[in-house]
Amino acid sequence: MLEFQTDIGQINPLGPEVDQVSAGERLFEEGRVAEAKAMFQAATEGCPGKPKAWNNLAVIAITKGQDREAENHLRRALEIKSDFLEARFNLAEIYCLRSQWSRAAKELTRILEIKPSELPAVKRLAQVYLAMGEADKARDLLDESGNLGAMKAFVDSLWLGIKYY
Repeated sequence: MLEFQTDIGQINPLGPEVDQVSAGERLFEEGRVAEAKAMFQAATEGCPGKPKAWNNLAVIAITKGQDREAENHLRRALEIKSDFLEARFNLAEIYCLRSQWSRAAKELTRILEIKPSELPAVKRLAQVYLAMGEADKARDLLDESGNLGAMKAFVDSLWLGIKYY
């Protein structure tokens, strides 16, 4: 097998032009999870400053039920890039899976501080507030989110559910 030196001096058996993160994502989409994981691990070993590789390792860990490992990978991604919304959202989802609502709310709030128009985060934070028994916070959040657009139907059904719950 031919091996090529990458620009940082590491051996990349796929050649210098191959982005290991993109290659890993393609493998993951093809269902070749073990190979994808190996590719993401190689990316983090070759250059630990790749937040997307850490996030993708977390996604694989989540699919295997390894939420502690996933959380560690996501924290690593966020240490590298604190405004990486995908990693922060995934971390919030882990907290939701554990019913750690206040921690999930904290992460989702951080997302909205970075990007106030992030509608999936608005929706999820409203759901988290409801899970916490804080319907007033959910209502205030949705009332403050003036640009709901396509989420209007969700908000209307949410309020109907709250009203008759």
